[in-house]
Amino acid sequence: MVKGRSVLAAYGNYRIYKIQDIDFRKDPTSKVEGTDMSFLEYYEKNYAIRIKDDRQPLLVVTHKDDDKPIYLIPEIC
Repeated sequence: MVKGRSVLAAYGNYRIYKIQDIDFRKDPTSKVEGTDMSFLEYYEKNYAIRIKDDRQPLLVVTHKDDDKPIYLIPEIC
């Protein structure tokens, strides 16, 4: 069971997030909301991180200051 567990985002500011859900409809090839960029492209461009598994489902988390869902790549958490 992953829901309710905390994960450390191992890039950027290294924040800790609490997993709310897993979205099996989204994967790293999905577009980042509000952009024409996939998660693969986003992490490569902004963090120089290459995602190896492009079929993994995304973790859904929320930040304590906002109710908007945030999607994380399990491979880099």
